[in-house]
Amino acid sequence: MKKCACLMVLCLFVSPMWLDAAVVTKVSGKEIYVDAGKKDGVQIGTMMNVYRKKEIESEYGSMKFTTQIFLGRIMAYKVGSDNTVARVQEMTSVIDEGTQKAILKSDLVQPAFVVSADGLFRKGEIDLLATGIPTMRRLVGFIKRFDALKVRIEVHTDSDTKNGVKLSRTQSKRIREWLVNDGGIKKDTLVPVGYGDQKPIAGPSSEGQKANRRVEIVIED
Repeated sequence: MKKCACLMVLCLFVSPMWLDAAVVTKVSGKEIYVDAGKKDGVQIGTMMNVYRKKEIESEYGSMKFTTQIFLGRIMAYKVGSDNTVARVQEMTSVIDEGTQKAILKSDLVQPAFVVSADGLFRKGEIDLLATGIPTMRRLVGFIKRFDALKVRIEVHTDSDTKNGVKLSRTQSKRIREWLVNDGGIKKDTLVPVGYGDQKPIAGPSSEGQKANRRVEIVIED
């Protein structure tokens, strides 16, 4: 499966509301059917992250909690008013043994704009690059297209980055600052998150590490 470090989304400025995560309603061969369409802001070329809910038992007792496992990304290629047909763009190569490595009916789907972190920051630094401003403007267009109530700004590093969690959190906050001050996005809409190297999508090779250094803007609700 071809790995993409940078996935671009074409942006049209409409104003639907992504009220909740959409779900996969059917998988037929290479085609994945999703219960969201044009009225929800989806268009041909829209990238969407796919997740699966998983119940995890706490190591401190009998308590259980639900988390979401990232599976991969799909791209819309047929879009109706309230439904979409998509195909897999890439699947994560890093997943726990207990999770089936295929997209299934009822998996969760959320629109995502994904770019390489290398285009926004020098490795290990927190200042946005001037050359990354065009990408930031595309992020603004993507967020405004969905008129969302909550948007996650996820920054991920590779495993070679020192203090990756702290660095990625700071980078995420810098992105939020720019989106608020220069992009006109409401601050309370944006949730900055820094994962460091905790959520890799590729292996330890040079190409894989580059893919892991990424920024994801995810429409949550």
